[in-house]
Amino acid sequence: MFRQRFPDIAAVSAAVLLAFATPAAAQQAWCVSGQAAYEERDYAAAREAFTACIEGGDVPEAAMADALHRRGRSAMKLGEHDAALADFDRVLATDETHAQALNSRGWTLLLKDLPEEALPDLEAAKVLAPRDPRIADSYAHVLAALGREQDALRAFFDAVELQTPEQVAKLQGRLREAGYDAGPSDGVSGPKTRDALAACVRDRCIIWD
Repeated sequence: MFRQRFPDIAAVSAAVLLAFATPAAAQQAWCVSGQAAYEERDYAAAREAFTACIEGGDVPEAAMADALHRRGRSAMKLGEHDAALADFDRVLATDETHAQALNSRGWTLLLKDLPEEALPDLEAAKVLAPRDPRIADSYAHVLAALGREQDALRAFFDAVELQTPEQVAKLQGRLREAGYDAGPSDGVSGPKTRDALAACVRDRCIIWD
């Protein structure tokens, strides 16, 4: 119920600040609204709010990079891959060491069935953030898409080692949804989870959207 009402709440909050606050505070409200909408998985509302935040122009460089990255992620979730890539490119044009933008660009290229182009981004992201489980997982997916089965399987196992029990449980659930028997979503990577990952790698599956 709250998720359904959220865009209205965000819009009202932003409108109030636009009317009564300084321009900088109003713009910050859009940035905050975008982040909240993204966390609620309301990606259309997040994209709109981040656009308002970005177009104001008067935000610190790091905050601008974050807003661009989040808007790109929102576009990616909505299936607007070219728009997403444009935002990731803007982030990386000013900060080529932005590991999350590299990861997001690589993943979007994978979704566009361009694993060869995705690989350099994921390799660079892994160097910058070697213990980030999402980057490790993206890297494993790209290796699987390239047909590098043994490398991909090792990379998936490495990614699972970096994940929290909650993340492992989510992985197990997504593997089951994709048709692989990963056992119960107990957050423990046992033989069934590993066998499911191996089958996934053989099929070059993508288990995240």
